Amino acid sequence: MARTASTGFFQTKCLLGIDPMSTTMYYLIDDSATVKVGDAITLDADGNARRSAIGEAVVGICTGFVTRTGLNVFTPQAQGLTGSTLTEDDQIAVSSTNTTDATRYITVAVNICPWCLYKNDADGDLARGQLLTCYDVLTGGNQIDQSTTSETSGQFQLVQLETVKEEDVSDASVGYFKINESQLVHDVGNSTDFIPA
Repeated sequence: MARTASTGFFQTKCLLGIDPMSTTMYYLIDDSATVKVGDAITLDADGNARRSAIGEAVVGICTGFVTRTGLNVFTPQAQGLTGSTLTEDDQIAVSSTNTTDATRYITVAVNICPWCLYKNDADGDLARGQLLTCYDVLTGGNQIDQSTTSETSGQFQLVQLETVKEEDVSDASVGYFKINESQLVHDVGNSTDFIPA
């Protein structure tokens, strides 16, 4: 899948050395939700997936979309897309009956490993003194809000700064983050609810 925007969380490696495909789970996308590859994903109280809101616990990162028959939604053979809108080749807005109409049931593929590192281009510069601090995401669920840096809580933790890009130019707003406030219960160590209302 091609990336259509510079924002989003994109896996670079796993700190535990495991294959990220072994930690991919599939969740039904909430009715009328719009989700993009690279979005932070939260499961709501009904067990449906949507973009994470500011301050919500995160189940994982979107890596793709699958039809009820197991096909990538962007393949010509995909069925059950009535009422859904595909944008570029990395975003979907599902129908208002995605969770109730058995002919739809479009799911999001989510990497749930809380030990994976994701590259993210924050909305402001990051500094070496901010290593291991925590951050929340902006409203869209796919970009770190640099102004939310905290030593005590945040949805993501900055583990490494990007020092050199492919063009040999440093980008001070790019960092490598891991999920800090996960919906996987063992990771929620503060007042963040792991299932939002």
